[in-house]
Amino acid sequence: MRLKNLLFFAVVCVACSLQAAQAAGKKSDEWDLSHGHPQVPTQHLPSLKQIPIRAGIVVGYRKIDNAHPPVPVIFDLSNGQQSVWELPPELFNPTHQCIHDTLAMQWAPGAKQFLLTHGGALDLVHSDGTYSIVALKQPLTTEANGCMYDYALSPDGTLIAYTLNDGHSTGLYYQQLHGSDQVKLVDGGYTFHPAWSPDGKKIAFTTKSDGLGIVSITGQQLADIQPPFKREYPRALVDHIKWSPDGSRIAFLFDRKLYVINADGTGMKPIVFKPTDAEVENYSWSPDGNQFVIASNVEDGKRCSMNLGYYLEVGGFPCIQGYDLYTSNSDGSNLERITKEPFYFSYDLSWLL
Repeated sequence: MRLKNLLFFAVVCVACSLQAAQAAGKKSDEWDLSHGHPQVPTQHLPSLKQIPIRAGIVVGYRKIDNAHPPVPVIFDLSNGQQSVWELPPELFNPTHQCIHDTLAMQWAPGAKQFLLTHGGALDLVHSDGTYSIVALKQPLTTEANGCMYDYALSPDGTLIAYTLNDGHSTGLYYQQLHGSDQVKLVDGGYTFHPAWSPDGKKIAFTTKSDGLGIVSITGQQLADIQPPFKREYPRALVDHIKWSPDGSRIAFLFDRKLYVINADGTGMKPIVFKPTDAEVENYSWSPDGNQFVIASNVEDGKRCSMNLGYYLEVGGFPCIQGYDLYTSNSDGSNLERITKEPFYFSYDLSWLL
C-alpha cells in the first residue's frame, strides 16, 4: 500500500512539474521511468583539432554523453554549430601533486591561449591544440589539506593567481608563470575565484564574507563589496567574476543571476534579460564588451527519473538541467537563442573573437 501511495505521489509530482514548465514557457521535463539516475543523452558532435579563427567563436565545457566527463566544445554563434575540441589525451595527465581535481578552462586574450586544469593537470593550450605544461613552484606545507586551486592566468600570460589553503584558511597569491616565489595578496579567511583586470594590475575575487573584493598586485585592498541580496540557493556566493574587456566594469553571478558593477565599486545592478528574463549558469563578455553569451535554461526543462529511494532520502527526484546558449546586449536586451538542442553540465564559457 505504501509503495502504491508513493507511486501515486510520484505521478502527481510529474504532472505538477509539467504544468509548471508549461506555465513558465519552458519545454516540459522529460521523465525516465527507471529507478536510477537520469542519463545525459548521447550527442554525436563533429570534432575539430583547431579552433577556427573568426568572429563569433565561443569555447566551453559540456557533456556529450553519460559515460565520460565534460569535454571542451567549440560553439559557432553564426549558426549554432557545436564541435568537440579534440585535444591530445596526454594533456590531461596529472602533473602536480598539490592541485585539486578541478575542471576549468580560462582564456587569456592578450596571450591568446587557455589555462586548462583538469584531473591534476595544469597546462597552457593554444587554439591549434599545442600546449605546454605549467611548472608552478609548489607551496611548502605539512598540512594534509594544503593545496593550490582556483587558478587565473593574467591577460598577458606571464602570471598565475590562485588560492592556497594551508589547512587553516585560504589566501590569495600569485607567482610567475613558470615558477617563482609566491606573492601573498590577501591572507586569512577564505578567498576564491580570482579574476585579473585587463591591464593586469588588479584582481577581483570572492571574499571570505561571500562578497566581491578587489586588490592590486602590490597588495593594496581596493574594494570589499557586499551584495545586499537575498540568497535563494544554498550557500550562494559571488562567483564567475569577469572584467569587461575595457576594464571599466565587473560582472559576476549571484544566485544564478548576472550582475554588473563599475570597477570603482559603484553602480551595481542586475542584468534583466528581455524579452524573457533568464537564470544564468555561466557566461562570457563579448570581445568588444557590448554583448554577453550565456548558458541558460530559459526554454529547456529537466531530465528526471522516478528514483523513489532518492526521493525518500533527499525529498525530491534526481534531475539534470538542460541549457542552451544565448546572446544578448550587455544591458540584457535582445536575448536570442543560438543553439538548437539543449546540452548538459556547462562550464567556463569564453567568447574568443
